[in-house]
Amino acid sequence: MYIDTAGEFKIIDGVPAEDPVEPAQLDNAMKLAVIDIPAYTFTPDDVVIKREQTQRFTMRDIGKLQDRIENLEYYTSLNLLERDAESLEIPDVNGLNRFKSGFVVDNFAGHRVGDTLHPDYKIAIDMENRELRPKCVMKAAKLVEKVTTDSARTTAGYQKTGDLLTLPYTEKDFITQPYATKPENIQSALIYEYVGKITLTPGSDEWFETEVAPALIINVDGNFDAVLAANQNQLGTVWNAWETQWSGVVVRGALGRIENNRLGSLFRRQINTVRTDQERTGTRTRIVEQVENQVISNRVIAQAAVPFVRPRTITGVGECFRPNTRLYAFFDNTDVNAYVTPSSTSYTTDASATEGGALVSDAQGKVEFSFRIPEYRFAGQSNIPKFKTGDVDFRLTSSSTNVKIPAPSTVGQVNYVAKGIVNTTQQTIESTRNATVVQDTVTQTQSITSSVESHIIVGRTGVDPLAQTRSGKWLSCSNTYTIW
Repeated sequence: MYIDTAGEFKIIDGVPAEDPVEPAQLDNAMKLAVIDIPAYTFTPDDVVIKREQTQRFTMRDIGKLQDRIENLEYYTSLNLLERDAESLEIPDVNGLNRFKSGFVVDNFAGHRVGDTLHPDYKIAIDMENRELRPKCVMKAAKLVEKVTTDSARTTAGYQKTGDLLTLPYTEKDFITQPYATKPENIQSALIYEYVGKITLTPGSDEWFETEVAPALIINVDGNFDAVLAANQNQLGTVWNAWETQWSGVVVRGALGRIENNRLGSLFRRQINTVRTDQERTGTRTRIVEQVENQVISNRVIAQAAVPFVRPRTITGVGECFRPNTRLYAFFDNTDVNAYVTPSSTSYTTDASATEGGALVSDAQGKVEFSFRIPEYRFAGQSNIPKFKTGDVDFRLTSSSTNVKIPAPSTVGQVNYVAKGIVNTTQQTIESTRNATVVQDTVTQTQSITSSVESHIIVGRTGVDPLAQTRSGKWLSCSNTYTIW
């Protein structure tokens, strides 16, 4: 029994036999069942029906199956890795197999297993090939050739051809055609154009720059609050008693008028200033904040192309130009004659070869020069020309205005490739605020100033207190202190 594309059921009869076989497959139809009708069928139960296991799947079912198959592949690969790790023998110093307390399995499909915030986590993962690789940091390194002669290069086992360093080789003719023609200008007397060939050294520039962004600081609460709360009652200073270090008269006052006391003495008053210096020591208990900074990572957060060609000096050689002709330099269609220096007086009409001087080809149509790409990155250089990175044309022409139509009498052009990449890096710093209880000895001083009145005896009157019958005491002097 079949069902065709139109939804109609089809019955295909087989050939009766003692051992019957199924009829041929019906095209463009789906097989539903095989019905086996035995000979002399008496009841419907004698008929055997074998249903075909035909399962219909929707796109949703297929998507679920795909997810299950991917999970099956994932865990199967992990189980295989665990089995490999379990069977791996790692001997100790005695040659015995080390005990394995656990396994960390990573199929290098991503960074899920690794501790990406750890400062030593510096790896790269090829997710397509599922390989672990060292972290790649691209930097530009300038190569300097120490050997400067061809004989020394041959001794070192290499040779230099133009800007290329290769193994030594010899040249031989692959095809020789001695009967080839050459182009001829039909009106050579009227129109003739010299097309020059320019070679720049270096002919390209690729570099990397690094910019550092402000650090990302993550503040983490340490034990500062806990230590402060635990030692709140112990904070402060415990002082000892004051100790007098020195005391004396610092200012003596003028003597007063002569006075007479009841004891028969003549005296003068004097008020002096007395200073007392005191000092005391104590123990101070305080909480000192300690901030510990730890660099967690230093990663590249952005990568961009440098928009302009960086400053540098390029040397150039031009050949096949029109002999004895003034040449003008243009870089990216910008007049740069002010930054071109002839290599010698053979390539200029000036008395000396200076930057910005006239560049003139010699009698053989050759010219040698240097071109300085100007610096533009500092303040006050807005009028300095700058050139966009990429493919930049350097052009030498006999036209001072770089006209192209009509064609100048001689012209040469070469392509200069400049590509720069700037990487922006940023540090992630974890700042932890901790506290330490510190006790130290402190000293405090003070000065107490007071005024003291003194009586200075200068003589006696006629009354002798010792001759009096009444009882009493004779005083030779008296000091009276007054505290201000």
